[in-house]
Amino acid sequence: MANKGPNTNNSQFYITTVPCNHLDGRNVAFGKVVRGLNVIKEMSDVPRNEDVPLEPCVIEDCGELKNGAPLDVSEHDSTEDTFPPWPDDWEIETEKQPDEFIKAASMIKNSGNFYYKNKQFYDAHRKYKKAIRYIEYLEKKKLPFNEKEAHSVKVTSMLNFAAVKLKKGKHLDALKVCNKILSINPDDRKALFRRAQARVGLKEYDEALNDLKNLLKLYPKEKEVINELENVMKLKSNYLLKEKILFTKMFKNMQS
Repeated sequence: MANKGPNTNNSQFYITTVPCNHLDGRNVAFGKVVRGLNVIKEMSDVPRNEDVPLEPCVIEDCGELKNGAPLDVSEHDSTEDTFPPWPDDWEIETEKQPDEFIKAASMIKNSGNFYYKNKQFYDAHRKYKKAIRYIEYLEKKKLPFNEKEAHSVKVTSMLNFAAVKLKKGKHLDALKVCNKILSINPDDRKALFRRAQARVGLKEYDEALNDLKNLLKLYPKEKEVINELENVMKLKSNYLLKEKILFTKMFKNMQS
């Protein structure tokens, strides 16, 4: 029960992720998170303006867990993804079946592709991030697994993740993802192309042109790259022209 003065009682509950000593002696603590703790931590890490999250954090149609019912935290969205949001909650013997995480990540990625094709970019973003999470979980375990297949699923998911970031106008985020891929494989065609697109969004035209020119050296007959190169050159020219006009006006105003 919480209140802000007389006749303002209302019901609230809190899930704490760090020690809250200031509440000691004033509040009753009960219960604990038994599944999905990393989902809670992920929400607590969302950037916020004071107490308002900058991204939606919604509990929707959660229902009620009956006494003795299984703690099912898996996905149920009619796609290939039937796995918990975080691999820690997957009831599987990791040491005996490490390659199952690669199969799961691939299916999660396919679920992301489904949402991407349907222009549901929020869900696509969530799925690609989840696929990467499953592979990285396996990598941290340091168990023997099919590294080539895992790398392929991870890189593809990262490339698709960058594509979603571009669709959402998150150019800096897309740039960071592409940089991470290119640190592993400097000649990745899609990563170079999407990094160029991200740099265009950030108005880093010279860097974008450099990426596209490097791509043309690797793929000299790639029409998509040629067209994008021409487009970026026009954008740069228009940008410089606008800058020139703006500074000319400022200079005249200073003289007057």
